Amino acid sequence: MWILKVVLFDLNGNEEVVDPGQVLPVEFFKARSIIARVFFGKTEQTTKDNFAKAILARLSGHPWSGFDETFAAAKMRDPVRLQIEAWKLDLHNRDHEFGFRLLKRIRLYDGPTTND
Repeated sequence: MWILKVVLFDLNGNEEVVDPGQVLPVEFFKARSIIARVFFGKTEQTTKDNFAKAILARLSGHPWSGFDETFAAAKMRDPVRLQIEAWKLDLHNRDHEFGFRLLKRIRLYDGPTTND
């Protein structure tokens, strides 16, 4: 099974891996669809980069609380870059850290830093 993940980076290179619902203040299922449509659709690279920068700005300046089907914002404050990854999970074997064993991580989008 494949799932989408967003990887946030700070200035020190620390990373936080989150669900798409933790980077957009909408219901988690809508966030996943929005991320997929923007980053995998026929979207121009400039639009993808601008959207990524807007996500980073929102996380830095105005995090939100979770409510009902809207997840709380990612914990990392002041992220400077994000990546979108696809993770292939083995549903037959569980891993103590991730739940299902992670088989593969594929980087699908590597965004600009907030300084670009």
